[in-house]
Amino acid sequence: MQNIKVDIEQWNIQWEIVFTKNIFQSIKEEIKDYQSKTFLFAIDSRVFELYEDYIMEWISDLNVYTIIIPHWEENKNMDNVFKIIDKLMEKSLTRKDYVVALWGGVIWDITWFASSLFKRWTKLIQVPTTLLSMFDSSVWGKTGVDYMWVKNGIGTFYSADLVLVDNKFLKTLEDKEILWWFFEGLKHSILQSKEEFDGFVQILEYLWQSPYNEKIDEIICQNIQCKLNVVQSDPMETIGKRRILNYGHTFWHALETYLNFQLWHGICVGFGIIYANLLAYNLWFLDKNTYQEIDTFVKNTLKDIKIKELDFQEIYSYMLNDKKNEDQEVNFILLKEFWNVFEYKANREDLKNAFDLFVKQVVNDWN
Repeated sequence: MQNIKVDIEQWNIQWEIVFTKNIFQSIKEEIKDYQSKTFLFAIDSRVFELYEDYIMEWISDLNVYTIIIPHWEENKNMDNVFKIIDKLMEKSLTRKDYVVALWGGVIWDITWFASSLFKRWTKLIQVPTTLLSMFDSSVWGKTGVDYMWVKNGIGTFYSADLVLVDNKFLKTLEDKEILWWFFEGLKHSILQSKEEFDGFVQILEYLWQSPYNEKIDEIICQNIQCKLNVVQSDPMETIGKRRILNYGHTFWHALETYLNFQLWHGICVGFGIIYANLLAYNLWFLDKNTYQEIDTFVKNTLKDIKIKELDFQEIYSYMLNDKKNEDQEVNFILLKEFWNVFEYKANREDLKNAFDLFVKQVVNDWN
């Protein structure tokens, strides 16, 4: 698998995404003076439990410290950001040393954020260990931690210096976890073309059968390229192009928060796609054939996931607090057809009508 060299010229940012079978060997190859560097490894507690022997073996030749962070969304907060910063201060790391984040999601966000704050910045390596983090967060780089009731309410833009993708970490994922991380990739396929969507639909069974082989690297690479194409055109979200990646986000972030993060992020992505497409179709934007094709597949894939009764007013308040909003309307990225998306400011009535349909189709009819 060919590595991906990233160059965002307008911000003078470069880094490389390396597909590897040996993380430690890649660190030695990519960081020529690694023996003179100090490394802080921030490791998700579940990843450490599963891979402790492997991790400790390949970091044994490094000047390294470790910090274990509990996984799950409730830990994506400023307390854990400062635990990482405290460790960096305690061990006297400099801006020329490296922070290494193992996992994605929670650990990646707080480690990224801490690295952007410590001495204004310190070098950063990401080792994603889930499909979602390989698909999505391996590309430059919005950080965010949850604050009060707002998901990702505080954050920065920051770039890793190196991303190391090793698909062996996927071998411990259960079938349900493959599904949980599947929808971010599905979102990327919808934003590319009908052909990409058809291809991605077909790989779900393949992912369940064999989630760690060369074919998976190809799938990961395709998703990285999709997001990278968008990010390079608008890295800081200054001209609006990057916002197309928020397709489905607004409702799924609100649903995730409403359910107190008891439903996995990836599953909420799927429900966010259902809701966004209901909103677009109900407003006569979304092509009927496209709506039905996506809706049928996503609903069939999620049919065993049960959602409890939902309260519109509370979910609406979470959507209003989304950081992309500028007034009392809620910014949505809506679909017209495959790859053709646009930004729409939805009012309360728009959102309530779509919500009522969502409840009927997904909550009432499924329970």
